[in-house]
Amino acid sequence: MLDLTSFDKKYAIYNINRSEKEQVSSNTNPIKLGRYMNKENLFWGDIHAHTKYSDGMGTPEEAISFARDIARLDFAALTDHDDIGPYLSDEEWKDTIKVIAKYNVPNEFVTFLGYEYRSTLADMNVYYPDNEGILMCGKKKEWNKPSNLIPVIAQKGGMIIPHMHFGADWSGYNPTIYRVMEIYSQHGNAEYIGCPRQIPYLNNQLQKENEGNINTTFQEILSLGMKMGVTAGSDSHAGRPGLSNWSRVTRTYNGGLTAVFAKEKTRESIWKALYERHCYATTGSRIYLEFSVNGYPMGSELKANKRKLDIYCIGTYFVFQIEVIKNNRTIHRTESSSPECSFSINDIAERDEDFYYIRMIQQDTEMAWSSPIWVRKE
Repeated sequence: MLDLTSFDKKYAIYNINRSEKEQVSSNTNPIKLGRYMNKENLFWGDIHAHTKYSDGMGTPEEAISFARDIARLDFAALTDHDDIGPYLSDEEWKDTIKVIAKYNVPNEFVTFLGYEYRSTLADMNVYYPDNEGILMCGKKKEWNKPSNLIPVIAQKGGMIIPHMHFGADWSGYNPTIYRVMEIYSQHGNAEYIGCPRQIPYLNNQLQKENEGNINTTFQEILSLGMKMGVTAGSDSHAGRPGLSNWSRVTRTYNGGLTAVFAKEKTRESIWKALYERHCYATTGSRIYLEFSVNGYPMGSELKANKRKLDIYCIGTYFVFQIEVIKNNRTIHRTESSSPECSFSINDIAERDEDFYYIRMIQQDTEMAWSSPIWVRKE
């Protein structure tokens, strides 16, 4: 049962002139006038990038400086491979920790410590909430099974964020460590088989001998009952987190971005937002997106038989359509010819627990996805 209601909201895009003589100007991101979702702030980041310490370009300091000063991100992480070329050495790991600590300045720019774990069974990113992370190389015998990482990451309060272009491991799924997954990067889209901008090798992973990564898409993971929010990143190999379309061998799609709703621009607050799945993913455009059910923001879990879904977005271009996805199928589609779109629908329970998320597509083909909301019957 669906009931569509429309309502009006306002936004602004400001034009900034740097110099009248040089005639240099630019527009800001769309800015919502009034309170943001959950009365919090919106921050943008890229937490998947590589440097010369694995198969990327530039030093960690150069990459983080680019993220802060050129891409103008609010937060960033480096995720060098632990095994490509020489193993990521202890000295390189120590230098990465040093750079991440140096550039983390509360209320100015936030950094996270991480690396990309790879073994014959899986390929996924490991992150730590502070500067005390342990490097567990997947090619070493004691760490070859991804499940061996779980106790260490749990003890450190870390997270595993799977990405789907080379195969994650879901056999060790732990809901306190697996909180979000990368739905999009410069490799493409991993929402479902046949989706727009699909990763070309989504169904032909390198680690397919592992039964733990047979399921490769966001929708497949949701259908298994795993409660995962969404992120997007560049997977930059050019030392350009936040503004990259270059893999190690060819040009690609533009890298994605992760948006989080957090109280403050601090490591603790943004980490908490990621952990609570108060985040969404885009194909790189800084689209504004809100989604809630009965007032609970994206990423939430609640109980309700009657559900009111509120959706609001401001595109960086004209909106083509916004889709409400319930249990992996579209239950409502709204089209728009404006950069701004807002609506509400009412729905009722279908299963003991249903999940909903939003897919937004602009006329220029840029996209955004909300983290899901899970609703159980009362």
